[in-house]
Amino acid sequence: RILFSLFKDFHMRDYNSHTIKTSRVSGHVIGKYHPHSQASVDDAIKPMVNWFESYMPFIRAQGCFGSMYGDKPSAARYTEIALSNYALDCIISDLRYTNTATDWCNNYDNSCLEPLHFPSALPNLLINGTNSIGVGMITSLPKHNISEVINETIKHIKNPNHKIFLIPDNCTGSDIIATDFKQICRPGKGKYRVRGRLEICEYDYGKGGKYPALKVVSMPDLVFFNNVKAQLEKLVKGGKLPQIYDILNDSKIDKKTKIESFEVYIVLRKDADPNYMREMIYNTTSMESTVVVDFEAIYNNKPVLLSYTDYIDIFLQSRREVKYRVYSSKLQEAKTNIHKYQLYIRAMKTGKIKEIQSLVYNQKKIDDEYVIGVFTKKLGVTPLQAKFLLDLGFKKLSLGYLAKYEEELKKETELAKLYFHKITHIEDLDKEIQDELAQLNKIYGCPRRSRVITREEATAIPKGMFKVVITNNNCIKKASMDEKVSIKGNDSDRLIIPIDNTDTIVIFSTTGRVFQFPVHKIPFSKRTMPGVNINSLIPAF
Repeated sequence: RILFSLFKDFHMRDYNSHTIKTSRVSGHVIGKYHPHSQASVDDAIKPMVNWFESYMPFIRAQGCFGSMYGDKPSAARYTEIALSNYALDCIISDLRYTNTATDWCNNYDNSCLEPLHFPSALPNLLINGTNSIGVGMITSLPKHNISEVINETIKHIKNPNHKIFLIPDNCTGSDIIATDFKQICRPGKGKYRVRGRLEICEYDYGKGGKYPALKVVSMPDLVFFNNVKAQLEKLVKGGKLPQIYDILNDSKIDKKTKIESFEVYIVLRKDADPNYMREMIYNTTSMESTVVVDFEAIYNNKPVLLSYTDYIDIFLQSRREVKYRVYSSKLQEAKTNIHKYQLYIRAMKTGKIKEIQSLVYNQKKIDDEYVIGVFTKKLGVTPLQAKFLLDLGFKKLSLGYLAKYEEELKKETELAKLYFHKITHIEDLDKEIQDELAQLNKIYGCPRRSRVITREEATAIPKGMFKVVITNNNCIKKASMDEKVSIKGNDSDRLIIPIDNTDTIVIFSTTGRVFQFPVHKIPFSKRTMPGVNINSLIPAF
């Protein structure tokens, strides 16, 4: 309804239309199509604007519509919006040229019509994904790369037995941990793991020196950094992540593009192990999370679980129906024009022009229906042709227009043959849909944003032998094999275990509980420091 209002009521039918106040759009949508709160409309506009929420945004905007940090958008009176080119080409699609491309229904108060659906040119449900709930139902569908979706759809057109296989692709480019995605695509149900990217680096405080740090490169979809920051601060305050020294936002706004770069650092203490801290952050925050896929949709007024192939089948059938409707409408228009031009040509060639002029001139009534009846009876034409004559200026019935009408008749006859061929040959419609998909891929296609990594790459455990040191005060740390352990203070080493970094140690508590500690997750500490209290590590393992 938002998109339709922008298209129809605000006349956004061309690329780069002028933006208008968001509050104006919200009010119009509420008053004409959606009689609910303004917040519901504003909240629906926000994700359609942001590249980090929609893989292919439907709306371009001016002003603040939130950020990757979780900031709220500015009030609607301060922002402006317009349809994106993608929305015009791929969602509004054929509706730009004819109203027959879709079905229509009355709005809530029967004061106007609204489309039941858009004749989308792309399978957008797979591209932009969705998360929705209903009565006893839930739909959760991740985003996918637009070029990969288009290529799979073209393969399915060429070979209807081709099974659609796609791997999700996040907006921000976070890492996707490999799983059997075919087992997700076939039933349309499953789950996988996704994690934001944390790069090990150093943060330079200038005179304060350099500190080890983790640069936040990306985050999972629908995860905002302010929430992650709150989780980290809570863990630091509770003593579970004492290795974090600071969390800094160095993001800047480009003066030319006005786009804000995302640059956040989690600065660590100098004795902290970055590899261990990265793993701890993945384990204790939403920087790594599980994504559930549940492709439940309403089809033929019933909730059904769709596989990816089922959905592409439905999409292609819908596109064929749209093309059939459009060409049927064009065929009707062409036949009407043929009917009209045939009349003009016959009237000129038979010399009945003067008789027509005389009939009109001598009529004593201004009733058009009466005149049409006289034309039909005396000239032997159809009522539609009689109306054509009545509406046509006599100047255009001069012999000078004869050649033009003959040319137009020939053109319309050829078009009618073409349109009839289209609607009677489904293979031609499929070829047109295929070419249209390929063209849209050239315009809007893009490389993958997310990497697919194996579980081994996700853990990224470096091999090698180390010493695991356990002290009398129940602290634990990791040290290199050639390092001499000499703990200062009121603590001392109880146990030193030479062990491979890929192994796991098992610790028993005095109450009989058992804990497994992967060696690669045990933090390094300075030679004279006791390490980290074992109790603080238990939640992470």
